[in-house]
Amino acid sequence: MTEELFPTDAYLRSCEATVRDAGDEGVVLDRTVFYARSGGQPGDSGELRWEGGDVRVLDTLKRGGRLLHEVDGDPPAPGIDVTAEIDWDRRHALMRTHTALHALSAVVFRDYDAKVTGGNMEPGVARMDSLGTLDREAQVRGSGLRAGHPGLAHRSGVQPQDRAVEHRLAGQER
Repeated sequence: MTEELFPTDAYLRSCEATVRDAGDEGVVLDRTVFYARSGGQPGDSGELRWEGGDVRVLDTLKRGGRLLHEVDGDPPAPGIDVTAEIDWDRRHALMRTHTALHALSAVVFRDYDAKVTGGNMEPGVARMDSLGTLDREAQVRGSGLRAGHPGLAHRSGVQPQDRAVEHRLAGQER
C-alpha cells in the first residue's frame, strides 16, 4: 500500500520514494505526494526522476486498491529510488478552485436551500451540481460564471477576500 503524504501536508511538492511496481497501468510507489483523482477532483501530474532517467506523470488514480502514477514513457524499474514531484502550479490552482467551490456551495445552500450533489473541476474552472430549484432569474444570474469572474461577487453577495483557510481531516479535533 502506498503511503499518501498529501492529506497531512497539501503543500508538500516532492518526496523521495521507492518504486514497488511498474507496468502498463502505471507506477506504484511506496509513498507519494501525488493526489489520485477522486470525487470530481483531477489527479496530480508531475515528474518522477531517478539516477539516469526521468518520466512525466500524466495522471494519478486509484485502481484495484493501488495508487497508480500514469506515465508518458518508460517507467523506472521496481526497486529504483525516485524523486516524485508534482506540478505545483497546477496543484495550487486546483486547491484554490476546490476551496472556492466550498464557499460557493455555502452560498447556494444559504440563498437557494439547494444542496450540492456533485461536480467536476480543472484548475480555475469548475462545475457544481445541486439538488434544488432555482427560479429563472437565479439561473440567468448564475449561468456562465467562472471562479474569479467579476460578476460572481456581485451576484452572490460574497466579496473576494484574502482569508486564511483552515485545513483539517474529517474527524480531527480543532
